[in-house]
Amino acid sequence: MLYRLLIAFFALTMITACGSSSSNDDPPPSANGNGNGGDNGNGTNGNGNGGDNGNGTNGNGNGGDNGNGNGGDNGNGTNGNGNGNGGDNGNGNGGDTEAPELPEEGDLSFRFVDSIDGWHLNGTGNTTTLDNEYMQIAHDSEHEALTLTPKDWEADNWRLQARYELEEGVNFVDATVILVADIPQAYLDDEALAIQLILLGNSGDSYGDFITLAHYDAETQRIELDLGERADDLSHIGIVAIQFAQPPADEAINDPIAVRSLDFYLAHDDEEDEEDENGGTQEPEGDIVYSFSDNIDDWYLNGAGPGTTTSDNIEIAHDAEAGAMVITPINWGADTWQLEPRADIPATDLSGATITFVVDIPQSYADDGNLRLQLSADGQYLGWLEVVAGENTLTGTVGDDIATEATSFGIQLARAPTDEDIKDPILVKSVAVVLATEEEEEEDNSIQLSLESGWRTNPGAVEFDYIPEGVTYSPVAENDQLVYDLAGPADVHGRVLEVALQVDQAFIDSGASLELLIQEKGSWSGSFCAITETLEDQVPALVTCTANADNELLSPAEGEEIQLGIQAKGSPAGTVRLMMVQIRDPD
Repeated sequence: MLYRLLIAFFALTMITACGSSSSNDDPPPSANGNGNGGDNGNGTNGNGNGGDNGNGTNGNGNGGDNGNGNGGDNGNGTNGNGNGNGGDNGNGNGGDTEAPELPEEGDLSFRFVDSIDGWHLNGTGNTTTLDNEYMQIAHDSEHEALTLTPKDWEADNWRLQARYELEEGVNFVDATVILVADIPQAYLDDEALAIQLILLGNSGDSYGDFITLAHYDAETQRIELDLGERADDLSHIGIVAIQFAQPPADEAINDPIAVRSLDFYLAHDDEEDEEDENGGTQEPEGDIVYSFSDNIDDWYLNGAGPGTTTSDNIEIAHDAEAGAMVITPINWGADTWQLEPRADIPATDLSGATITFVVDIPQSYADDGNLRLQLSADGQYLGWLEVVAGENTLTGTVGDDIATEATSFGIQLARAPTDEDIKDPILVKSVAVVLATEEEEEEDNSIQLSLESGWRTNPGAVEFDYIPEGVTYSPVAENDQLVYDLAGPADVHGRVLEVALQVDQAFIDSGASLELLIQEKGSWSGSFCAITETLEDQVPALVTCTANADNELLSPAEGEEIQLGIQAKGSPAGTVRLMMVQIRDPD
């Protein structure tokens, strides 16, 4: 998204020259005085308003030792009428502007003491261009500034832009900005120039209103901006830019503007920034926690066993600077169970536990929009989770009848981005597991169905198989079923059967369809829900069916069973794979 916060600067207050006098006669030389030269008026250390050739030994249009002056046509009074009130003690207008006092450095701070590394021109296709036909940026080592020099005011204003790309997204919500810049008097007299501070993010284009004049402090050469007044989403900004948004009325003016500093003071969540007594960031709270401040011990790749952190499909590593576990996908074509880091833990009852991962997602995945993550507990999966750019808090609750002696839990890259060339690292900042209390167990009444046992086909000749993540079957005729016999007591009627599944190309080519079913074993009444979602080759889909709330037979009593699962319609071929099955409360 393009966030444009427009800043237009007012005229600076001119410093009035003092201690000058006026005369029509040529004045005698004066050691420290100010006079008004005639055709050849001059003074040893100062001069006044020079005539045709007015000048002074040490005080021409640019002032003497301590004097400043505005020259005429040539800026030194040689052929003009500049005020040259110079001399050892003379004062005038001109010369170098006194360097402003810079503010305290912000959370994100740009200073230009030694270089302008990282800054470049917009619209050039690379990050190193500093000069083209529209604009030039350069480092002013004398004044420790980034100079912006326009060349073509007729160009589109996006070509008159210097930008800096941040290494990772920054949350600018409620931030304060201070920009310190030396703006030449010519622009201030003209009054038409407008400068824009641009923040580019991920939520579409947004343009800030023009801020009228009078916000520029001539004494401090700064302007302050409160981003808390913005309604835009500034939560994940990737690019900061400064742009000439509106040219001066006199387009012959093209003096450089010197940016001395640019500081962003970010808003902070007190809880996030709370530090422990050792000065470090507060640890996540839970019965099992990982902060990744020092290492990624205990973490390994599913299917490879403890100690393995690299495969042909995925890699995990420790980022000491970020205090995170880095997950780097390598092969999105792998089965999703092969894209799953897990923690190796002692046998623990995770039934009813709440698992929370704090994960930082790159902008590229948010732009693509297809990535889904999934938490797991001892090989059981807790449902797909959508993600956004930046920090995500992902939480899953383990069913109360599974993972009673769990030796692992993890996080899976459950659905690949549409563009499988996207392989940017994903950061896991922290993990916390809160084991269930009796109250939490009573509140959680979801039913997670095992994918390792309990399934059958109907008729029994239909092939099915258990695989590392899920169960598959290969229907060949209408109403071929893959079902699970759920024993009572179980509360099902009025609740939702939720299934994550995928099909192969052969099934798609057959033109067959699928139907979820929930049936009691007596009259075989039940609920049947056609799957209307578009199914693609090896692309997981999440489908649901709500059990008839009026059919109490769908909630089996002690000693009774119902069957639930999936059946084919039409003339099927190929393979169907179930990846997660649960009974849950309706939304």
